[in-house]
Amino acid sequence: ESLRYDVANLDGWAMFHARPTPPVFPPGHDTICLRAKGTSNSPPITIELIEGDGSRWMAAVTPNPQWTQHVVPITSFEYWDDSPTGKRRGGPGDRCHPASVMRMQLGLANAITQAAPGRHTFWIDDFGFVDIDQFLEVVGGQFGVLMNAFALLHFFEFFFELLADAFSFGGLDAFGLFHDDVAVHLDEAALGVI
Repeated sequence: ESLRYDVANLDGWAMFHARPTPPVFPPGHDTICLRAKGTSNSPPITIELIEGDGSRWMAAVTPNPQWTQHVVPITSFEYWDDSPTGKRRGGPGDRCHPASVMRMQLGLANAITQAAPGRHTFWIDDFGFVDIDQFLEVVGGQFGVLMNAFALLHFFEFFFELLADAFSFGGLDAFGLFHDDVAVHLDEAALGVI
């Protein structure tokens, strides 16, 4: 079952506080994956990560009226200047450290995404954590298989085009080799039993 999130009247922030046993991210994981769905006017969903030192990091995903898969790497999270850590964090080269994340929130925040005041609804499902390198390896592998299949199909298309060109060049009708005299074969079974 998915989590349905209803906000009767958004006025500023409306965040769901998740407090799993720290650390939030499993060891070696640095990416959040989730499926989200919203209404036609749903604003982006804010994901906030809070490290043990109090630094706050924000990212957002935009829900569609259909379920959509979102992959949010840790590098997508931006430092929130209003963090208790102030200017000590968020400088050049600083980023959120997944192993240090102690709390997580998600919801709507008009300060982050300029969400309009009023009623909003969205759904979250299949929320989890992955290692982005492993994720890309799997997706890349699937993409590689798909590309190999396309290459094979392209080869067969090329082969049959050459064959047709050769027959055409020799004065033969390539399509004449495949006769359409169905009546000739009516006495033959379409399937054979062995």
